[in-house]
Amino acid sequence: SLDHILDWKRAVNEAHRVLGAGGSLFICTLAWVEKADLMGDSVHFHHFSEPEILAALDGFNISSSYRYAYKEDGHRYGLYLSAQKSNKAKALV
Repeated sequence: SLDHILDWKRAVNEAHRVLGAGGSLFICTLAWVEKADLMGDSVHFHHFSEPEILAALDGFNISSSYRYAYKEDGHRYGLYLSAQKSNKAKALV
């Protein structure tokens, strides 16, 4: 879950490095649409918008995504992504 990983860039880069061509990466994280304030949040290291999550997956092809309601609060939602390592070089994020 990317929002719980302090150095998420390193984690994504490492996943890309160790996966073989066409290897799969599965991500479950929260996507924020508003009120992305870390001040009152002691559980999540990051509050990503969906475009930020997708940009972090450069070097991967998104094969499926699924959004689900999270705690019915309206300012964030859960996001499951399945992505496969592409053949193109990964830009280091």
